[in-house]
Amino acid sequence: MRIGIDARLVFYRRGGIATYILGLLHGLAQLPVADEFLVLQSRGHDDKLFPNGFRRRGLLTPCHHRFERL
Repeated sequence: MRIGIDARLVFYRRGGIATYILGLLHGLAQLPVADEFLVLQSRGHDDKLFPNGFRRRGLLTPCHHRFERL
């Protein structure tokens, strides 16, 4: 199964949801799972915060953008 995780808030503001997303990604990286995880992030952001083993896709819109639903 392909699972997408919207991680754009990690670069928007620290704390709360951003901390949860980072903890979730680090926890999922340690599991022996056959699923494919896709981390969705804003284009141009440094992805060194994320653990290895995830595919990454840059989105055109940052979080809280009026066109993000498109």
